[in-house]
Amino acid sequence: DIGPGAYYIWAMKVASQTDIPVQKGDLADAQEYLRRITERKRCQIYHLDKNPYCWGGYDSTATGIWCHLLLGTPADDDFIRGARAFLEPALPTWRSFHQIDARIDWNNRTIPGVGGAIANHWYWMFGALAFRSLDCGREWLDTLDAILLKHQRIGGMNGGSWDPVGLWAVGGGRTYSTAFSISALQAGYAYSIRSGGK
Repeated sequence: DIGPGAYYIWAMKVASQTDIPVQKGDLADAQEYLRRITERKRCQIYHLDKNPYCWGGYDSTATGIWCHLLLGTPADDDFIRGARAFLEPALPTWRSFHQIDARIDWNNRTIPGVGGAIANHWYWMFGALAFRSLDCGREWLDTLDAILLKHQRIGGMNGGSWDPVGLWAVGGGRTYSTAFSISALQAGYAYSIRSGGK
């Protein structure tokens, strides 16, 4: 699962830039893991589970770009360029409803998927990290900023937070949607990677 894997890779990258020891074999294993879950022909990484549903591939692909950059994949790599082209038209939206309405061919089998964009805080945060690090996706980033600022609660007990709308946030609740929204808004300022992932 690219989700927890991403945080493991991120933690190793941060640790490697400090005095915390990181085994070279761990970074090599992380690169091998990322290589295995990357679909280079389609330039996507799908989030699959035991009853495989594909949520469009947006959140996992954005996460994959970020992980590739953390591990030093250059910005002009074919996967990075293809994944960018896949994600840039999938602009953030506050649409909470989704239905399984697409079919995706994956490893010689067809799996159900979400065809349209839906609210997805995970996608937004990792997309913001990726696009800001690559210095691209201006329309995508502007759309994200506008949506998040428009939908932030003002006043009352929930003032400053975001409602748990859309994919993943329904399970994670208001804390999840707020933490990921804040992280998406500041992604390029605290965690940006420049110069081809280094």
